[in-house]
Amino acid sequence: MRRLYYIAFYIIAIILSFLLAYYFGYAFLAIIPGAFLGVIEKRSIRISAGFVIGFLSSILLYLSFPSLHLIAKETQLISGIPYSALIAIFPLIFGVIEASSAGFFGEVLQWKKR
Repeated sequence: MRRLYYIAFYIIAIILSFLLAYYFGYAFLAIIPGAFLGVIEKRSIRISAGFVIGFLSSILLYLSFPSLHLIAKETQLISGIPYSALIAIFPLIFGVIEASSAGFFGEVLQWKKR
């Protein structure tokens, strides 16, 4: 039963992460799906799952919008930052915020149980 409970929270986090990245595009909104991952008991799994889910949902955002590649290429010409770095910045930030959120809410829930 507990395994189904965790799987449900993984699925909720994946769906929320993708929808928030798709419709809003603000990296700080990664806090919301990270909160759902806080129920996972093992700290390392909780944090790594938060990062992987946040990173992959943001990468899927780039794959669904081809115009973002064009925007990144134009920004490369203006700023001089390499194209690959511009593509990687948002998914990395989104993944780190979601991982830290999962870690924070997990510690709060563990502290509350004591």
